[in-house]
Amino acid sequence: MERKLDDTMAAMVKLYANQAQGKLITQCLQLFGGYGYMHEYPIIRAYTSVP
Repeated sequence: MERKLDDTMAAMVKLYANQAQGKLITQCLQLFGGYGYMHEYPIIRAYTSVP
């Protein structure tokens, strides 16, 4: 609302959020173990949709 966010900072925030999401999903996949790789569980669907 104050218009202090420029294009470069917005891109950096977007990149950080994407990387944090990928790290979290990877940790969740490891927590699920072998079940994490079965397509019946939502964790693998979340993992495969992350670029």
